[in-house]
Amino acid sequence: MKNIVAGVFHNTHDYKKLENSLLDSGLADKDFMLYLNPENEHYLASVHVKNDAEKIAAREIFISHKVVNSYYFEGISEHNTYEELKELIAKVAHSEIAEAQELNIKKSTDGINDEVVFGK
Repeated sequence: MKNIVAGVFHNTHDYKKLENSLLDSGLADKDFMLYLNPENEHYLASVHVKNDAEKIAAREIFISHKVVNSYYFEGISEHNTYEELKELIAKVAHSEIAEAQELNIKKSTDGINDEVVFGK
């Protein structure tokens, strides 16, 4: 079992630059994995972390490479496929509460004829 930091990146971002940054930070090839899928508009990266300092360092590298979202998973299996990692991320994303849109109420003087408008 291991702890990983996973990041979702746009396919337009050069994954080689991310790979070089991870290697330059002192990580070995075996400590991270890039999941490339040309059929998808995103690719995934995961970094095996051993402590909080490594977790923070991995997230900072991800942020510097314009990560779309990053996630931290504790105690997952040693080898994850693209589909397994994607499923884990989907579960977390679905469990997060989205920010509510702004709610405006237009009052009228006709009693029950008030209007509720979302997001304007």
